[in-house]
Amino acid sequence: MPLWQAIVLAVVQGLTEFLPISSTAHLALVPWMFRFEDPGLTFDVALHLGTLVAVLLYFYRTWVDLLLAAFGIRRSVEDSDFSEKDKTALKPTRSPALLWLLVLATIPAAIAGWLLQEQVATTLRSPVVMGLALIAVALLMAPNTWKAMMVSVSAAGRSVVTCRV
Repeated sequence: MPLWQAIVLAVVQGLTEFLPISSTAHLALVPWMFRFEDPGLTFDVALHLGTLVAVLLYFYRTWVDLLLAAFGIRRSVEDSDFSEKDKTALKPTRSPALLWLLVLATIPAAIAGWLLQEQVATTLRSPVVMGLALIAVALLMAPNTWKAMMVSVSAAGRSVVTCRV
């Protein structure tokens, strides 16, 4: 794969990972749309691993707090490298169960990925399946998204629609 294609897919991953759209589907659809060779599932996993590393680094303090809380250790805010603003905003109590709940919630996805690895690499990676899945999820999300954005307000006997973001 040429470097420019890898860069295009890395940008797609970076732009779509944190939006309520499927970055995985976009990683499969972009090569199909622009007619270059699909780099495959291994390259997608590498891009997702890069995203995971970026998130872990960005939220490292939160992860440290979660790890410490999971084992019943409380870090002293005064002795930490937090700024004064962070020290006042920091909630001293993190649930000791939160990390274990995150691990528990990950197990079904790991099992599904292991059991369906062949279908994920072939059938479910089809542009038609990805496109239909994106459309289905968009149709499911659209009414609630619209409802959250639009608020009907009665002002002096008339209705006004405003956008709340």
